Amino acid sequence: MRNLLTALFLVFALQGCAALPSTFVPDRTGALAQPQGTIQSIFVASSRNRLANGSFGFDRAQSLFFATYQVAIPEKRTPGSIPPEPFGVPNEFASLEVARQASVSAFSSAVLNAARSTKNSSEVMVFVHGFNSSFEHSLTRAAQMDLDFKFPAATVLYSWPAANQLVSYVHDLDSTTYARDGLVELLNGLSQSDISRIVIVGHSMGARLAMEAVRDLSLKGNPRFFSKLGGIALLSPDIDIDVFASQLRTLEDITPPVVAYISSGDTTLRDFSTFFIEGKPRLGSIQDITRLDGQAAIIVDVDNVGDPAQLSHLPIATSPVMISAINASSRPDLIRYAQGLLDASNAAVSRFGNTVRIQLAPF
Repeated sequence: MRNLLTALFLVFALQGCAALPSTFVPDRTGALAQPQGTIQSIFVASSRNRLANGSFGFDRAQSLFFATYQVAIPEKRTPGSIPPEPFGVPNEFASLEVARQASVSAFSSAVLNAARSTKNSSEVMVFVHGFNSSFEHSLTRAAQMDLDFKFPAATVLYSWPAANQLVSYVHDLDSTTYARDGLVELLNGLSQSDISRIVIVGHSMGARLAMEAVRDLSLKGNPRFFSKLGGIALLSPDIDIDVFASQLRTLEDITPPVVAYISSGDTTLRDFSTFFIEGKPRLGSIQDITRLDGQAAIIVDVDNVGDPAQLSHLPIATSPVMISAINASSRPDLIRYAQGLLDASNAAVSRFGNTVRIQLAPF
């Protein structure tokens, strides 16, 4: 009975990863008809299979698909929120493909041009979504983050073949291994352009995929990429703590900034690990930083910020309090914000070797 109740709880608690429906227009070009709200342009590299209707499934494609999408975001919305359907108004959170790029080089050029024209920069944020996430939902989440955060960077979504089913944890875990080469191809391609700075943001299981791709690039030797890597931000990371320590050891000669935004009270990760993966502790709910063997990382615990969204499985992107705090930075992003917390008055800092833990106080 306890396991059944836990499973039912997880169905609702994993909304940070779960797919939410959208009024998705999969395979047309042009502009959104009568859009409701703000239009965000999101660049997509996907390793999902393309369906006959132009959308994407959860099978694994043999090559990457590159495209530009427009997403309509309603104006009457709390920052961080993606309301479930029915939205009530046609085209709220509607998505439309407006361009395709034939290669990673052409894609990178389009991303760079957008960064220059809309963000007055040459920076890029690459968002890697989590487990149990459809293409439509991950695209909508990327657009929400692009709008709510004032990052001086164009937003790229790496959409990997997650199954969009809560019971498909093993499928999705295997898919992160399959999708690693595609993410490596994307990151390498972006670094070959005149893009000046790349920040990778991985959520939940996508954090594991992001770390594995960067680890692969370090093992192959890619100085051009690492010269442009602004850092890796891991949001509620679903990574085994021992695996994360091993990943950091591989990167210790390069030492890119690695920031994990966690909640020590993340019941989703804690209960999910107990139910599905034999109680192996996850980085997203780590309490003892000595488990990381002193490897270089910043762990930001948002458990006490005083926002109900802190209890979600994606508190950074869904908390209006955190969004506002991060946007208050002069050039906000998830790496610079964490680095600035080292001297902040509302943060308690502790260290073990090169591992830094920052406990945020209530705002």
